[in-house]
Amino acid sequence: MNNNNILRRDFISKTALATTGLFFADGILNTLSAQSIQQNQSPISTGFKLNNDGSFDIISDVVMLKKCYRSIDNQAIKPIYVKVDSNSISYQLTEKRGVKLVFNVTNSGLTIGTILNGFEKAPHWFAPLANAEVINISSFFYQGIGFGGPSGFADLSSEKYKTPVKTEQGSDDNWLLESYLFSGLLNSKGQMLAIGSINYTAFLQKTSLYNSQQRWGLINRHLLNEQILFQVQFSTEEILLDKKELKLPDIQLVANNSAWDAATIMAQNIAKEMQIKPMKEPRYHWCSWYIKQKEFSNQDLTTFIDGLNKQNPKPFIQTIQIDDGYQKYYGDWLDFRTELWGNSIKPSVDLILKNNYKAGIWIGAFMVHKKSQLFKNHPDWILKKMDGNYLEEFGGDCVILDTSNPEAFAYLRNVFRYFKSIGITFYKTDFMDWGLQDSTKVNRYTKGKTSVQYYREVLKMIREEIGQESYWLACISPFAPFLGFADGVRVANDTPENWKDGNLDNVYSQMENLHYANNLLFQNDPDVMYLSNSQFDYSQAEINSFAYFCGIMGGSVNTSEWLNDMKSTKMWRFLRPSGKLEQAILPFWSKNEKLKVVLHRYEKQKAWGLLITNTSSEKTRKSFLINDLINKNSISVFEWNENGSASLGSKTQISINLGIHESALFYLSETNQAPSPIMTLGGWEG
Repeated sequence: MNNNNILRRDFISKTALATTGLFFADGILNTLSAQSIQQNQSPISTGFKLNNDGSFDIISDVVMLKKCYRSIDNQAIKPIYVKVDSNSISYQLTEKRGVKLVFNVTNSGLTIGTILNGFEKAPHWFAPLANAEVINISSFFYQGIGFGGPSGFADLSSEKYKTPVKTEQGSDDNWLLESYLFSGLLNSKGQMLAIGSINYTAFLQKTSLYNSQQRWGLINRHLLNEQILFQVQFSTEEILLDKKELKLPDIQLVANNSAWDAATIMAQNIAKEMQIKPMKEPRYHWCSWYIKQKEFSNQDLTTFIDGLNKQNPKPFIQTIQIDDGYQKYYGDWLDFRTELWGNSIKPSVDLILKNNYKAGIWIGAFMVHKKSQLFKNHPDWILKKMDGNYLEEFGGDCVILDTSNPEAFAYLRNVFRYFKSIGITFYKTDFMDWGLQDSTKVNRYTKGKTSVQYYREVLKMIREEIGQESYWLACISPFAPFLGFADGVRVANDTPENWKDGNLDNVYSQMENLHYANNLLFQNDPDVMYLSNSQFDYSQAEINSFAYFCGIMGGSVNTSEWLNDMKSTKMWRFLRPSGKLEQAILPFWSKNEKLKVVLHRYEKQKAWGLLITNTSSEKTRKSFLINDLINKNSISVFEWNENGSASLGSKTQISINLGIHESALFYLSETNQAPSPIMTLGGWEG
């Protein structure tokens, strides 16, 4: 007998919900993240109920989605007739146009497939799941489209997490939260139902959580009813179909007792579908930008390398990356500033390679300055709006390369080919959001594809030219379209010049909230950390807190310091990654806790690193039970930093009293052994 049929029958019997339609029971999802500490989780039942009117329900122990419909460009589909089969619903819209939803149970979770038939062109937006009422929701995990987010957990009882929807009357009673990649619906127990696509090769996918209110009385001051609604939609951008069948990517649903486990299972499923196999060790590199920004020169590079060579021991660095400023104008990438670099950047690359470092370069692939020769000589290479005007950036100084033009595409290919030919194997591509432009809003040289399809054609070409061996860091970029191409992704805003008014909060929140993707979808990059207060306005406590945070998370570690003093180099050595693809443990990931708590497991040493950081502007005191952190009643605890460690004895709890932006770093040992003097926060021991 078919196993799915057994599951369906059991689910109907168990839930006593065997009314109109058919249920599908989700198998127990026991593929847990390697970083999960929680054990013995009970299974969660999740299934579909298909209704005769063409709607469907998602019934789960976590949350329920009732009366899910479909919509085209945010308008409900009105079919001529509906046919409900054992695992599908077909909607005939006209004599020639129809939509079919297919519901399945897989080893990875539940899926909803979508097929459009008979359309001359696709809609702008199509939602297989729209206007669904959400029952039993407490909070919502939302993932920003890319760089800077915002991403996080919205407590639906708190107004600060809701984005007001402004109307002509100025009302802010309505709110909206949008998410990309996937989103998570959480109940009051912290269980999560994760929903989203796992394939991003052609279409941008977005989920939305919003409210609908009914009011009465003078000035509508009395609330009768409020519903929380949810939808999942794809941007199909009106591409021509010529009545050919269009199959959209499946929507996948994963339920788990742990929000972290639900998120990492979704990340694993996305990685499998998109054939992502992270192979490169965590990047430990140096970037020129924050020293002199655009005025950094070959002489500065020589001074920096000479300074490294004079130290004993010499600070270890994988890559030295030259940032923005080597080119005369954006777009003219091989027209170098002779006053800073001479006639070519190749001698500078040779200097880096000669000293046994990998060479890196910054480039804004889609950027074109209006003073550039490219703009002057090739106006047909520039992307235009539908009204014929250029799309402008940087206050009108810059425009965007139209890579749908074969000549522009070939030019960009030759730029990357040249950089690879002179020995560059690290690429930081910046302002990459410029290249993802909705095809209904721009007049491309070559038409007929979605923004994601055009975008990924460029990414595929770049990867072909730089080779699989090169490390590619995507900066100011959307996340989903980059899947499978980028090794590292800048997840948050640039590191600010000081830690005031919460301006470093974005880096902390995005590194934390996107951590499920780290070393599964790509390596998270937090931008540079400062190792001294010689450049910007950071206190020593703030320097330590952020440096430790970057070092313990298991992602990229990089700096722009001169590394010419003992204090900075000692801290730099302490932050060296282990070389393994790892994730930190975030025991309070979905809790919106005031303190940031991060654990890093050291398997060989049978120990953990524990970092507790006060990112707020108030002094904070709190105690943590050891059992709540690592599932042990007690453990040997050591204070720990780059200068060594000191034993605090066996502890059942850790109590901290932290000032503004201060942190406390501990080493928790099962063997009562202190950390080795040469052990780093990332777990490297030489």
